[in-house]
Amino acid sequence: MLEEKNKVIFMLQQRVGELEGKIKHMVALPDYTKEKQEAIIEKQKLEEKISQLKGAIKNEKVKNLVFIGLSLVFIAVAAFFIMK
Repeated sequence: MLEEKNKVIFMLQQRVGELEGKIKHMVALPDYTKEKQEAIIEKQKLEEKISQLKGAIKNEKVKNLVFIGLSLVFIAVAAFFIMK
């Protein structure tokens, strides 16, 4: 699941890079104003999605670490009672 989210983040970051390049090369003509604004809005939405996915990955990693910690504590307690 983490790998899938990382792949999505990578693809979104590529698209953001493409949009940034497109925005930089647009001329300040009335024809391009609307297109440039749409590209800027799309870029902002993609950056927001990237930050949400990064947050989800961070939360998932924390949950996994908590689960591992609890498992280790349980194993240690079980080993203590078995040896006793």
